Amino acid sequence: AELELRQSLGDTFRYLGLGTNEVAHRQRALELSERLLGPGSPEALTNRMDLAFALSQAGLTNEYLTVLEQAWQTASDALGMDDERTLVTMGYLGVAYRDLGRGADSVCLLEAGVQRCREVFGDDNLRTLDMVNHLAWSYHCTGQNERAVPLLEQIQRSRERVLGREHEDTTRAMIDLGRAYQAVGRQSEAFELLEQAYEIRCLRQGPQHQQTLIAMDALALSYESAGRTNDALALRTHALEIRETKLGPNNSSTVRTRDAVFRLRAALAAASTQPTR
Repeated sequence: AELELRQSLGDTFRYLGLGTNEVAHRQRALELSERLLGPGSPEALTNRMDLAFALSQAGLTNEYLTVLEQAWQTASDALGMDDERTLVTMGYLGVAYRDLGRGADSVCLLEAGVQRCREVFGDDNLRTLDMVNHLAWSYHCTGQNERAVPLLEQIQRSRERVLGREHEDTTRAMIDLGRAYQAVGRQSEAFELLEQAYEIRCLRQGPQHQQTLIAMDALALSYESAGRTNDALALRTHALEIRETKLGPNNSSTVRTRDAVFRLRAALAAASTQPTR
């Protein structure tokens, strides 16, 4: 009974975008499921993945990686390399490597994951598209944009067709593609996609939801890269207010956002002191 309650509470806090509150319930749910059903059970694996996701949303990146590595090893041993849950875990682990700056490890793992997904599920399966998306963004992060953009365009079209334009996975694909467009100099297309994704998430999930904040961060970074410093500062300041209220002033996501606000303010101050000609 407690296991079911902890899972429900975790789901509720995830829906509300309160990652820090979610973590404690996910940790307890994992402990209970491993004790009752065994560490290699599918339910224990699900709870471990839910915990990893909560840790990521709460900005606890190192803990997130450790839990994912444990999850992938457990799933591989208990369920086999071609099981859907093992491959999903493999994809998330590749993302974690990328987020921690281990680009080569990420690309290597995700290329293997894409090949396995295509063999097991086929090219157009959503699980395959998820893995392709992970790989495409790792290409982008390692400077291989000529390989990333065509994959991201395919993913965005496929998700919109299958899931609809307002689905969270579709808006995630829009954000990824917009950022890739920005990297290759396709500014107007990047702004259009990123602004649309932010607007959709504001309407669907609320302006203070964690996923909306991610869209806000991506749009702010795009504005900053294009020299639209005032627009970027407005978004970052709004995001900082939300994160300080929801996550606290010392949360890693809050600290990163505050640093971005200080950087943008300094850039504007420096520009205002430049002599006019």
